[in-house]
Amino acid sequence: MSDRRAILLLVVASLLAGALHVVRGRFIPSPPSGRAATAPCRIAGACCDPTAPDETPRVEIAGVVRRGDLLSIALVRKGLSANLTDKIVGALAKTFDPRKARPGDVFKVVLDTEMSLLGFEYDRVTGESYRVEPIGASLVASILPERLERRLVKREGALESSLYEAVRDAGGSPEEVSQFADIFGSAFDFFTESRRGDRFTYVAEGFYDGDRLRKLGRLLFAEYSSAAGGRTIEGVFYQTRGSSKGGYYAADGSSLTRAFLRSPLSYRKITSRFSRNRLHPILKEHCPHLGVDYAAPSGTPVSSVADGTVTLAGWYGGMGKCVKVRHAGGVTTTYGHLSRIGAGLRFGDRVEQGRVIGYVGSTGRATGPHLHFEIDRNGGHVDPLAFESPGGPPLDAADLPSFLATRDALTGLLVALPAGVPTVHPAPFAAAAVVARSEGTPRS
Repeated sequence: MSDRRAILLLVVASLLAGALHVVRGRFIPSPPSGRAATAPCRIAGACCDPTAPDETPRVEIAGVVRRGDLLSIALVRKGLSANLTDKIVGALAKTFDPRKARPGDVFKVVLDTEMSLLGFEYDRVTGESYRVEPIGASLVASILPERLERRLVKREGALESSLYEAVRDAGGSPEEVSQFADIFGSAFDFFTESRRGDRFTYVAEGFYDGDRLRKLGRLLFAEYSSAAGGRTIEGVFYQTRGSSKGGYYAADGSSLTRAFLRSPLSYRKITSRFSRNRLHPILKEHCPHLGVDYAAPSGTPVSSVADGTVTLAGWYGGMGKCVKVRHAGGVTTTYGHLSRIGAGLRFGDRVEQGRVIGYVGSTGRATGPHLHFEIDRNGGHVDPLAFESPGGPPLDAADLPSFLATRDALTGLLVALPAGVPTVHPAPFAAAAVVARSEGTPRS
């Protein structure tokens, strides 16, 4: 009898040891060989192991809210899942209304290698900062106490090879390049129309903690001059009466916003143009090529060129993984050969201009990674490179005097500000030249 009891005790002990091993492996992972265990790094705090903070595996994702974005759209565009996005936005809503996100607001997401949230920071163009971090099983939001100083900086330069490199050489960041390109994205294609010798200049706002730039605000004024054609385009940021968001307007008050972007992605080159009789590279026979092929690295984000409704998100014959979006005015756009479709995107979804709907790939009949892009209008294909997008509405007559004052004040800054030196500008400029609020109260 005692032998049977001893055997039973050994079995129970073995089962308990196994269970403990499973629990430990699930909740307390063993450190890699040769390293001490470390606590996960938080986005706003010091990393875990003070002896080797940089070795903690993590993924950092930074982004900026674009014109017309909801914060959730900006997060999904950066590759976050719909589930994680909902959790972040839901937690943030306890300290800040995400519906009040504005163009130029910036955020940073820190994830572990299994894409679980370690921390999230959100910095507004108005200077407030917020944090979301996991505490126990919940995500908890808090307001960061820092008081940031707003400074303005002018950057200018000439293109040698690309706008990206020219802005970088002038001391600008990738976010500044993105904002600059977005301002003129519907009026100018920087990938096909820019030339060596083209010049740019802009005034941007930044928010500083001492000498450290905490976050980039918005570009207040931007100008681009083409060396070849002598063409100059300007963009002035202005917030109309009764509007919660501003926009960019040309010098005469016409809107720079267009219903359709010029292209759905940042691409390296056009490898095949619209043609009614092209020699197919795989089929080796002449057939119509009713779109444009943009060569780009696999995984390059592809954005919807306009607001619309998804009519296809899946495999589409020789197009491979494909997305089709129906827009107003009888226009449908097609995005083919994707490596994958945007997170959670499905038939019937509403998408906004600029939302990432997929990623460049080579699925279907393709010789290499590229995007095949088509525009169909009222049942007939049109050349995307020749497609004329309708413009947005101009300013109302009531807004025009205030807008012209804003334009003139910003133009004066191009002379007053030294290039590349962040400058604290007097409050009267911030009140009169940046935003004309509906109640007429200056904005500090």
